[in-house]
Amino acid sequence: MSATPPVILPTRPPRPREDAGRSRWAGIGCGAVIIVLAALILGSFLFFDRGVQWAVRRAADRIEERMDPAVPAAARELLRERMEQLCARSGEAGAAPRNGAFLQQAGKALEDGRVSTEEVAGLNAFLAGRGKERAPAAGGPAP
Repeated sequence: MSATPPVILPTRPPRPREDAGRSRWAGIGCGAVIIVLAALILGSFLFFDRGVQWAVRRAADRIEERMDPAVPAAARELLRERMEQLCARSGEAGAAPRNGAFLQQAGKALEDGRVSTEEVAGLNAFLAGRGKERAPAAGGPAP
């Protein structure tokens, strides 16, 4: 048996990597997209909170503008104070159910374009309940 010497083949010169630059730019691009998406999500949360606060304030202003002149001054002033308190608390954590319920009540009260004495009493009763999610019907009896 004869031993054959091992065959050594010449090595090929390494080819330049064409995709090295592409993968670097792909990583930079993905990082930039992630940063932009994070900024958009954070901005939308901040905008949503302020948007709800604006809607609550706008509804309170519209109720005051369209209040029937026959509404007694005491009921008018009480509603104004309670709406101010609600607007001041509208940005607090956990205020979303209260804000949503108030906006529903305000929408019902403003359907006909004016806010009657009964609707003011209903809003006062709702706001006296510290803005619970379940609100009495607009125009319902005050407790």
